[in-house]
Amino acid sequence: MENRCLSNAIKVSRRPPKGGLSLTGLTLIELLLVVVLVGIVVGVVGLVFRQSLDTFRIGEAEVSLQRVAQSIMEEMIEGTDKVPAMREALEVSEATETSLGFIPFWMDSYSDYREDSNEFTLSREVKPGSSLPIGQVKIPNARQFSSMPTIFIMGKVRNPSLPDDKVRFINPIPKGSNVRILFCPDASLDDSVIMRYYWDNKLKRLFRRYNGKTEDIIRYDHKVKVTNFKFSYYDNLNRQIEAVPLASGVVSSSSYHPNLLSAIGIEFSLERDSIKRQLSSFVSIRTLGGNLGTGIALSEGTELNIPDSAHIRMLVLDNISGIEEGGRLEIEISSSLSSTWKISIDFGLVNQEPYITGFNIEYPKGTIAYSNNNKKPVKGGLNLLKSGNDYYDYDDDINIEDIVKIEGDSAKFKVLKMNIGAAAVFVRP
Repeated sequence: MENRCLSNAIKVSRRPPKGGLSLTGLTLIELLLVVVLVGIVVGVVGLVFRQSLDTFRIGEAEVSLQRVAQSIMEEMIEGTDKVPAMREALEVSEATETSLGFIPFWMDSYSDYREDSNEFTLSREVKPGSSLPIGQVKIPNARQFSSMPTIFIMGKVRNPSLPDDKVRFINPIPKGSNVRILFCPDASLDDSVIMRYYWDNKLKRLFRRYNGKTEDIIRYDHKVKVTNFKFSYYDNLNRQIEAVPLASGVVSSSSYHPNLLSAIGIEFSLERDSIKRQLSSFVSIRTLGGNLGTGIALSEGTELNIPDSAHIRMLVLDNISGIEEGGRLEIEISSSLSSTWKISIDFGLVNQEPYITGFNIEYPKGTIAYSNNNKKPVKGGLNLLKSGNDYYDYDDDINIEDIVKIEGDSAKFKVLKMNIGAAAVFVRP
């Protein structure tokens, strides 16, 4: 009896303790179920996190591509304080599908100028036939530069190592002023004045070379690659010029001539982290340097396509230099639908100053229709739309029964003879 009571006393109660918790633990199935549920939760959270991370990376890549694309376009087309703009191109020296070389205005600048002399020796030689250098001054406390009258003195020695072209300001320059002189440099003597853009297909990068320095256009995000790049070109009649690259890298085409270019198309594709973006733009360089244009430099044999008599509003010869006694310039304009118009211009010296001493107009070619022997300084140029007494000049005048009418989709302007130093023609459709 006593042993039975002791045995009953030491039996462990199987009733759950207060609170309802069992001390028997979890079964294997319950553990596996917990593991599966935790895995599902972790997987869902990881998937959401990865999607959020991917969305962030895509957004970051798209923002970066947009920023780089805008930066490329703005820097090439509009330029910066230190990089001349493509819009300011005075002359195109190279034009292929993947490279472009052009000559922008060169600028000599002087800060806080305090010298007594108003004469400056230019750092580069001025291109013969280009417009005269432009002198600008910003006096102390002024907000912007103002153009000042100047005299250009062409040097006697064409030596890029010892440039001797000079610009003299007519009026005194106030002490402490900032001075700058803009001019068209002679790239034939120094090719460092050519700004060149080119795409490297192997590296997938776009480079610029100017003034002896080569730099990558994409400077802020080297994860961005330029996967495709193309320049396209248009003449002064807005017709696309088909460029055929040669082994030398220079464009060859039956209609190609660098001076014919009036507009440039830019197309390129960017890629970053498998995200792609395409961009294109169109740059007009018809003004050839804007209001400071140099026109199209002429030489014997130069051929240009220009608008016909009914669709032209400017045809002017200017920037004439290198005149000696007996100088002559002969130009003809022809089309397949009309007779050929020819003008022969004579040059000479009057009191040692260069003058146009007269000109003859032939229409049709071989028959002198108009002569003018009035002398005029070459600095005023010669307007070919107003040089033939209205009846024999090139354009189609309103309310006048013109005798000269060159008709057709385009007319060919050709320099037959030129024994003067330099001249340029300004053409506007």
